[in-house]
Parts: sequence; structure tokens; C-alpha cells
Amino acid sequence: MAAMVTTSPFPHQTHNSLPLAIFPHQLVLVSNYIQQTIQFPQALHLLKAFFGEIRVSSNSDFDGDGVNDIVAAAGPGGGPRVSIFSGTNGNILLDFFAYNTSFSGGVFVASGDVTGDGVPDLVTGAGATGGPHVIVWDGGSLTHNSLSPKASFFAYAPTFLGGVSVATGDLTGDGVREIITGAGIGGAPQVNVYSSGSFALMHSFFAYDTRFVGGIFVAAGDLTGDQHAEIITGTGQGGDAKVNLFDGQNFQRLGSFSPYQQGYNGAVRVGATDYYGTGKQNIITGAGNNIGQNPNVKIFDFDATLLDSIFTGNSSGFQNSVYVS
Repeated sequence: MAAMVTTSPFPHQTHNSLPLAIFPHQLVLVSNYIQQTIQFPQALHLLKAFFGEIRVSSNSDFDGDGVNDIVAAAGPGGGPRVSIFSGTNGNILLDFFAYNTSFSGGVFVASGDVTGDGVPDLVTGAGATGGPHVIVWDGGSLTHNSLSPKASFFAYAPTFLGGVSVATGDLTGDGVREIITGAGIGGAPQVNVYSSGSFALMHSFFAYDTRFVGGIFVAAGDLTGDQHAEIITGTGQGGDAKVNLFDGQNFQRLGSFSPYQQGYNGAVRVGATDYYGTGKQNIITGAGNNIGQNPNVKIFDFDATLLDSIFTGNSSGFQNSVYVS
């Protein structure tokens, strides 16, 4: 049965919690067991003058309390602001601008240990108009509020202005995450994979027909429980609203499905989390640029079996877009 989320006091994150960013400027936490929404008053305070999208990531424990924290970044129009909130109580751990403050194309975020030092790092990707600029922020510096970039590179041609979505995942099974990027609007649906530590380009492939230029979203998660992450992609606006799955080692396509109703051609944002605590991560999809599309968030098993549907508003008529992690 589809879940309708409601407001509740803030509990700490668990394996069965799913952070969602709902347009406009709402950051909430959905729990599997209690099926309710947890509002972030701190986020609303930071973003009170901003009414655009928020992008999220929740793969890492930055403050070392054993609970994954939540990274939120402003979308187009909000400036390149990135905030990290405690997964325990929602308090602000860090708040900064990842790019020049004049940039207003939005920021994509991902997190995880990509350097191999055992400390989670933050990865940012510039949105549209900013070029495909990826920055790796050293996790050690984040914990000390010193904000030291570990690496900075363009995932695609510097002249490409469609932006770049980012994700991290342990594709090789060595305990360290690789960086995955997806080309934004105006580019072919190219996925790049960069090695941990050196950030050298490992592999590049097209997730969809090369004629599609609506941009793509990327995620990664261990969907089968074999300690190797798979790559998950979702189409941007104007596509056929498809989710594709790729083997993280040989990059062959493993599956493809349409998470929403026939005729829906809005964006499909993707994520992965162990929502049920089984040791395997589930595929999370969020509908973007919604027109009568409900529910907005769906949770799937590796074989595309629908496990749950979550309404991200107070009624089935809620029609705003949502980002997932």
C-alpha cells in the first residue's frame, strides 16, 4: 500500500530512513517503519529566501556518531550552497559555498570515502551553466571546518555547460568508492567512472541512446549483496522515463524499467539505500517536473519489483518534484 507521509519530531536516521528533497525548498526524512516525514527547521532557516530545488546525499557519517548525515545543496537559482546536517538531530554540521558565489546553476552532491583513508569525503558537481566541474572535498578537512579540496576536474569538455550529476559507489569491492558522473542537459547520456584515490578515468559509456540530450542522473548501490556496487541511471526531462542498471565491474547493462505510468516523460531522479535492512540496497526513484504524477517516490528491488510507493505531500494531488538519495 502506498504510504502518505506526515510531520513528526526528528528521530535519528537508521538504515530504513530515506532523505527526500521536495520542491520548493523542503528537506524531509521518511522512515520505513513509521511512514512519516521529519521536517528540518534548520534547513528551512538556511533556505528561507530560496524557493528552488534541493539536491541530497546521505551515504556518509561525517561526525563519527554512527549515523549517516545528510548533505543538501541548492539547485538552480540558489547559489552553490552546500550544507551538512546531523543524521541524529538535524543540527547543522557545516555550511559553505562549493563554487564561486556568483554561480547560480545549482550543485549536485555525493559522499563517501573516495580517497581510501577511511574518512568520508564530499563530492560536488556543478549544475547547468557552470561546466562539468567536479570537486572532491577532503573528509578530514570537512570534520575540522577547513574545507580543503582534494581534487578538481572537468568530467566532460570544459566548454560543455549542461552541468554534471555525481555519485559514489564501491564498484571494485575494495572498500573504497569510485566517482560516477552523468552528463547534464544538452549532452549525450554519457556516464564516466573515475578511480578512487587517483581519480583517473576508468571507463566511459552511454546509458541511453546517444540522441537523447535531456541529461541523466546517476547513483550506485550494492543491489545484490555481493559487496560490489551497481550503477543506476535515470533519464532527465523529455526522455522515456527509464531507469537503467549496469554492472559496476564490466559496465554491461543488467536491466531497464519504467518506474512511472505510461506517457510520463519527466525526469527520473535515482538513488540507492538499504531501506529494509536486508544487507542489499534498494533502487529509489523520484519524479521530477511532475504533472499529475503520483506517488512521487518509489522503491524497487534489483529485479524491478515495486516494493513501496511514497506520497511526498499531504495529499495525492501533490505535484511537485523530488530529489532522492
